[in-house]
Amino acid sequence: MVTFLNKNKKIIFTITVGVFVVGIFFGMGALIGNISLGNVVAKVGGGKISYEKYQMQVRMAYDNLMKTQNLPEANDMIEKMVKQEVFKEMIVQELLYQQAEKLNMGVSNFEVAVEIQNTPMFFYEGRFDPRVYVSSIWSNYRMTPKEYEDWRKKERTAMRFKQFLYSEIKLTPDDIKFYSDMIGPKAKEMEKDKNKFVSQLKQEKFLDVANYYLRQLTNKVEIKDYRQKFEKNQAS
Repeated sequence: MVTFLNKNKKIIFTITVGVFVVGIFFGMGALIGNISLGNVVAKVGGGKISYEKYQMQVRMAYDNLMKTQNLPEANDMIEKMVKQEVFKEMIVQELLYQQAEKLNMGVSNFEVAVEIQNTPMFFYEGRFDPRVYVSSIWSNYRMTPKEYEDWRKKERTAMRFKQFLYSEIKLTPDDIKFYSDMIGPKAKEMEKDKNKFVSQLKQEKFLDVANYYLRQLTNKVEIKDYRQKFEKNQAS
């Protein structure tokens, strides 16, 4: 075990950062459709995460890592870590979505429609094609148009709340010194491009603030994990 972790520490870092942190900024998972109690892999306050959606996100994240990173072939430990990070990210998305709803940060059907019609995956001969759209979301996500559009609306709502948090971040002189020291030697090089430098420092502070905020939320919101039930069923 120790040998594996030492040998693959770069891979492990890639998984935890690539799956979870990127998920915080761009979003990966959402909770959609009518979910029966027997199909719930987690509860987040009043929200539910379905096992099928969780499995889909795991498969997509794992496949993406295998394609984009120099990873070994199928490995149980890496798969287990991907499952854990995807699960955490889905919890985060649901928490942020619930906070956005409390602030009435809604997303219109028009915004979702514009996103869909500008998604290259749904293009045929350079233009949006409804038939390609329907077949693509079914083959890739096993979703109907209604389910997919509800998912995108939920994702965009959570993203709106992230953007709200980011917009509230202000850098003080103490922040600039603290995060410059944390970045280390790269800070000197980055200072040549003032905008890039400030943007990087703001992102560092945002991550700290967001992680603190999420820790506070998880202490207030009841989170139930039912993954073990599904794993037992698979093993039997």
